[in-house]
Amino acid sequence: MDKLYGMTEIEILKENLNNYGKLLEEIGGEVWELNISHPENIKDEDFIKYSFNYQTDMVLKFDEKIHEEDLCNLNKNLENFIKSDDDKIEFIYRQKEEKDKYKWVYSRGIKVFNEKGKLEKIIGIRSDITEKIIMKEAIFNLSHFDTLTNLSNKEKLKEDFSHVIKKNNKEDIAFLYIDIDDFRHVNNVLGYSFGDEFLKKFSDFLKQEFGKDNLIGRLNADEFLVIYKNYKDINSLEKMIEKFLKDLRKKNFLENSDFKLSASIGYSLFNINGKDFDTLLRYADTALHYSKSKGKSQFVRYSEKLGEYVFSQADMINQLRIAIERNEFIVYFQPIVCVKAEKISGYEALVRWIHPHRGMISPGQFIPIAEASGQMVEIEQIIIEECFKNLKLLIKLNPEMKYVSINLSARGMIERNIIKFLESLILKYDVDPKLIEFEVTESSLLNNIDRTVEILDKIKEMGFKLSLDDFGTGYSSLNYLKNLPFDKVKLDKSFIDNIETDERDHLMVKSIIELSHRLGLLVVGEGVETKNQRDLLYILECDFIQGFYYGRPEPIVN
Repeated sequence: MDKLYGMTEIEILKENLNNYGKLLEEIGGEVWELNISHPENIKDEDFIKYSFNYQTDMVLKFDEKIHEEDLCNLNKNLENFIKSDDDKIEFIYRQKEEKDKYKWVYSRGIKVFNEKGKLEKIIGIRSDITEKIIMKEAIFNLSHFDTLTNLSNKEKLKEDFSHVIKKNNKEDIAFLYIDIDDFRHVNNVLGYSFGDEFLKKFSDFLKQEFGKDNLIGRLNADEFLVIYKNYKDINSLEKMIEKFLKDLRKKNFLENSDFKLSASIGYSLFNINGKDFDTLLRYADTALHYSKSKGKSQFVRYSEKLGEYVFSQADMINQLRIAIERNEFIVYFQPIVCVKAEKISGYEALVRWIHPHRGMISPGQFIPIAEASGQMVEIEQIIIEECFKNLKLLIKLNPEMKYVSINLSARGMIERNIIKFLESLILKYDVDPKLIEFEVTESSLLNNIDRTVEILDKIKEMGFKLSLDDFGTGYSSLNYLKNLPFDKVKLDKSFIDNIETDERDHLMVKSIIELSHRLGLLVVGEGVETKNQRDLLYILECDFIQGFYYGRPEPIVN
C-alpha cells in the first residue's frame, strides 16, 4: 500500500500488469484474448480465422498452429460457448512447435461484455500441460498394458470388448483362453531371460496368427486371451484353432535352440455361453483346465456339462481341504519282494482316503486334483509321519523287512522345508533313516532341478535311501542315473504289462536292468500281476518285484 500511495492511475495500472505478468510467469501460463466484434455476423467457417492475442502481441492463427484433429472440436466448442448462457469455458488441444512437434495446452476463458451487454471478447489463460499428459499416458499404459509384451492386460481387454459389443451385440465372438504347456521348463532349464524373450516372440506370433482386427492380451505369466471376432461358424473356428496349434508346434522361438512348446486352449462363445466379459472369461478358463487334463496341444469348447465337471472338481478340492483338517487319510502298505529269496524286503506306503459319507475314494480320483491344487504337499507330510510312526510296528510284524518306501514330489521338497521336517520326525519317533526310502519321479525332477538336486543330496547325506520312480517315462533318464544320488530304479508298469508279448519292451527291460547293475543300482519291477511276468523278471535278474502277484496294498493289522 505504501508503494502505491502517491502513484498515478497509469503507474498503478502498469505496476499491477507487471505483478500479474510475474504471477503468470511463475505458474507457467499465458493470457489470450479472442475478439468478437460482430457476433451476429459470425459464420461457422469464420472460427478458424479468430486469433489468440497474447501479451507479447504475437498473433497465432488457429489454422496455423492447432493440430488438425483438435481444430474442429475447438471451433465447435467456441461456437457453442458464444451462443450459450455459460460464462466460462475450458478446452485442451495440441499446438504445433518446432520440427512438427506438438505440445498439449489447457485453456480456460470467460466472456467479457460491453456497456450495452453484448459479447465483446473472450479472455483467458492457457498453460502447457504436456508433462501431465505424458504422465497420464504412462499411468494409463501401466494400468492397461503388459510391460513385457506390450499386449493389452485384462482391464484393457474388458474395456475394448465393451466397445465392440456396444457397436454390435449380435457379432460372433469367441474367447480363446491360451496357456503355454510346461512353460516353467523354459525358465527352469534355459533361464528367466530366455523365458522373457520367448514370451515376447510368442506375443508377436499371436498377433501374426490372429491378426490386428482381433483383441489380444496377456492375462498371467504364460496365459493369454484372444477375443476372436466374426468367426464364420464353429467348424471354421475350430479349424483355425487347430491350425494355430499346429503352427505353434513347428515354431522355433529361440535362436540356437531346438526348444519347442505347445499350448492348450479353452474357448467360450458370446451370446451362447454368456454376454459379459467376466462370464465368458471364466467359462473359457474352465474349458482350458479341462483341455489341459486331456494332455498337451488340445482345445476344448465350454459346455454346461463341462461346467458340472469343473464344479465337481471344485467340490473335490474343498472336500480334500476338510479331509486334511480332519485327517481322513490312512496309509496302506504294499509288499516289495526280493526275487531270489522270495521274501518281503520292504513296503511301499500308499495313501487311501476314507470319506465319512462316500467311503473309500480311489487315489486315481483325488491325487491328480490334490497335486493340481497344491494340497498333495500336506497329504505327503501326513503319509511320511504315519510311516515314521508305524515303522517299528511294521518291523515287529515282519522282522526281515528292511525299509519303507515313500513317494516324494519335487513340490513337496521345495515348497516345504523338508529337511527340518525329516529331522524333527527322526527325533520324535527315534527312527534310523536307512529304514526309509524316498521315491522321486522323473517328471518331478524337471521342476527347479538345481534346487531339487540340492535337497536330494541333503536327504541322502542324512542316511535316507533314494529311488527313481517310473523310470523310462521321463525326459533324461540316463542323465539322472549318472548324476543323481539314487540307490534304486523302479521300472514303470507300462514296460511290465507287455513284457511277455512285446519284444521291444522285453529288450528295454533287459537293457535297463543291465545298465542299472553296471551303475551299482538295484532294480524294482512295478505292476507285476502274473507268474509269467515274475519268471521273466527273474531270468532278467531283476532284484525286486512289486505288484498284485505278491500282494495288494493293505492297512497295518496289529
